[in-house]
Amino acid sequence: MLDLLSRRKISLMKRILTIIALTGLPFCVGAHHVEQDTAKSIFEILQREDYLEMTLELDFKDILRHKQAKEYKPGMLRFQDKSGRQQNWDIEVRTRGNMRLQVCSLPPLKLRFSKEELAAKGLNEHNNLKMVISCRDTKGFEQYILREYLAYRLYNILTEQSFRVQLVKMKIIDTGGDTAPSENFAFIIEDDDELAERCGGKILSGTITSSRVLNTGECERFSLFQYMIGNTDWYVYSAHNIQMFGENGSSTPIPVPYDFDYAGLVDASYAVPNDQIPIANISERYYQGFCRPMEDTQRTIALFLNKKEEIMTYAAQFPYFDKRSRKYVLKYLGSFYKTIENSKKVKREILQKCDRWLKPVN
Repeated sequence: MLDLLSRRKISLMKRILTIIALTGLPFCVGAHHVEQDTAKSIFEILQREDYLEMTLELDFKDILRHKQAKEYKPGMLRFQDKSGRQQNWDIEVRTRGNMRLQVCSLPPLKLRFSKEELAAKGLNEHNNLKMVISCRDTKGFEQYILREYLAYRLYNILTEQSFRVQLVKMKIIDTGGDTAPSENFAFIIEDDDELAERCGGKILSGTITSSRVLNTGECERFSLFQYMIGNTDWYVYSAHNIQMFGENGSSTPIPVPYDFDYAGLVDASYAVPNDQIPIANISERYYQGFCRPMEDTQRTIALFLNKKEEIMTYAAQFPYFDKRSRKYVLKYLGSFYKTIENSKKVKREILQKCDRWLKPVN
């Protein structure tokens, strides 16, 4: 009888851990689930265990007409809070991004809330949120969005020093015509300053030219993650697709990745590899990290190995992939683990590639 009870307890614990892995990942401050009455920011107001249904009203045709200018335009954001009350926020919206701004008919957006309105509702001043929407209004491109969202969540599993994201079902109402896309999945990324504050630091700006301050365990973790998802669209010295923050009392920058649409894990049809990196397509991996002492690299690899079950479980149980995405993502992540579980492959694919790409900017 005792053995039966023990097995039931173990089974229950596994189910609880799976739920935690899929929904309530820990973060630098306040690892507990954020409820409405404890939310300190607009991002935390938007947080859900599942996706959030949201409506954005704006002159979408005007946004697209002037997307290169990146000028803020007025908009209205509507959603229901956790208690079921309707929330209506006057916001400003502009386009963002670089390559996606060029190739996507539906570019990423930046949402800016009024600091005065935030303060009036007892929230902090972190008022900028990035929104990633489907590059084109098709189900195939929506799957790219879900794969990219997954990449953010996988980095959440590896470290608290990562951007929180919220999945949303976004309906855009075009007040200036009828060019708005249909209702699709999108996701919201927390404010840069909120990330830094949450992790006890501040955002760093400017170009970094010293490899000494970048050759750290945090940077190696960052680099191995980028290798895991097959992303080469980043550069530490210019902070391309990287947000650098420094912990209070420390001058060492900590890189936090974002923008993963050029990753092999996403495998977007419009993405092409950097012509300076010797790969034929974006699904190929190429390690871009610094060379570090073997014992340090082994510790970094051990982190990924220890998180393997949680990472693979999250990807396998993510409920919004179609069959093709699920099969592709699991195979792609599986191939990464086959590499780091094999000492010969680690030497060939990681140890012999380090330091080849990361050179200071002149």
